[in-house]
Amino acid sequence: MTKQHIFTFLFLFFILRTVSWFEYQEDELESEESLLKLYDRWMSHHHVPFNVMNHGVDIFEVFRSNANYMKV
Repeated sequence: MTKQHIFTFLFLFFILRTVSWFEYQEDELESEESLLKLYDRWMSHHHVPFNVMNHGVDIFEVFRSNANYMKV
């Protein structure tokens, strides 16, 4: 193997290791209660700190908007 092949392999390996899949069920988008549970699971999965509200952004509202977009 050449150095280029080794570099390419290592680059792809590290990129793929950082990809994190998050699965959800369609019915988790139906009610406010299930959406809030999904949001909590999403925050835990992606290690989102609970102090993000200090930055003036309501992350749940953004999450809800994105979830509504995914329903379409």
